[in-house]
Amino acid sequence: MGLKEMAREIGAFVKSRPTFAEVCIGPGLNKTLRISENVSSFSIGSLGNIQNIEFGIRLINAIGIKTDDRFRRQASDQGKEFNEIILNVFAGFSLSELNLASTGGSAVVNEYRDLVGLYVGGLLYPIMRINWSYVHKNSCEFLAPNYQRGIKRNEFDPIDIDFLKLCITKRSDDERLYRYIRMYNRNTQLNDELLRIAAMFSLLEYMASPIAAHFARKPNSAKVGSRTIIRFMRGYFETLDIPKFTLYKNGNPIDFEFDHIELAGKVRDSLFHGGTMPTEADLGPRLKHARKLLAESPDMIASALRKDCEHEILLWANRSSRVWDILSGRSYDLPPKDPEYSGRELMRPYFSGSIPNVGIQSAYIQVKGSDVAFLRLGLPNYE
Repeated sequence: MGLKEMAREIGAFVKSRPTFAEVCIGPGLNKTLRISENVSSFSIGSLGNIQNIEFGIRLINAIGIKTDDRFRRQASDQGKEFNEIILNVFAGFSLSELNLASTGGSAVVNEYRDLVGLYVGGLLYPIMRINWSYVHKNSCEFLAPNYQRGIKRNEFDPIDIDFLKLCITKRSDDERLYRYIRMYNRNTQLNDELLRIAAMFSLLEYMASPIAAHFARKPNSAKVGSRTIIRFMRGYFETLDIPKFTLYKNGNPIDFEFDHIELAGKVRDSLFHGGTMPTEADLGPRLKHARKLLAESPDMIASALRKDCEHEILLWANRSSRVWDILSGRSYDLPPKDPEYSGRELMRPYFSGSIPNVGIQSAYIQVKGSDVAFLRLGLPNYE
């Protein structure tokens, strides 16, 4: 069916009702989905791969590889089936729901997109939003392509060029290392921050599994929880103190200090076993204030866990992690709790973020004495 014929079918479905439509790319439909008298999904064909092909031809021409029209046609034909288009249409929306949908805030639209993604077997990425109401002003918005903001590494970052050189040479056959890296990269693709927190915690738990097995084999060993094992692996309360988070709202800083490993474990348990965000009762009094940061800027907590994962990947590659020691035959005992612990002599992770979010800064800093309470990372351009 051509685009004009499909447009007539869509028009017959809408029947001049106030309508919101979302254009998505991803796996395609083999037929129109008529879900109800108000909701339907249409297969619009595919965008193809022509933009990538045109750039690729310019690139290989620039480096001295010649192409001809036959090559261009063949590449274009091979790319025709990529980036299939689905149009999700919601007819009969109220003006308030239309306005909400146009900002991406409609739960109805977002949940339906996920359902269609389940049906077609893959993620759908919205690229265009259309409001047409026949009464109020029509509008159309082209959305930014799906992308990861990523990390701009600096000279002090432990994941540096020397790490890459080590991995590609001396560690090229290290299956565990590359499994860590693949799991880490997969977790960074999660757009839902709560799921990312849970996934990064699960990766840390997986990394620490040889330590858990080590303690379980000890004579008369008591059961040690995964959060304790992860803290032991990372050296929390021995070389590292719990992190400090500074959230800027309208230029005003709000500080949070809490055990993010404990929080992440509770988030993972709540999501995987209860299907919801943890309540205040789930978190308990020690994490009561952490719930505010979890609700307002969960990406800061995910960032802290990401750094934990990166440091463990680095330590494993350098053969200096506790996991490596245990797998090499070294025996450890869990350190006893220090009743005099103050946390003022240890290295402390600092994280700084803002609402609206313009990025997260982090650093590991050792400050002795009471000055630690006044240390704060600056985050430029947070307004």
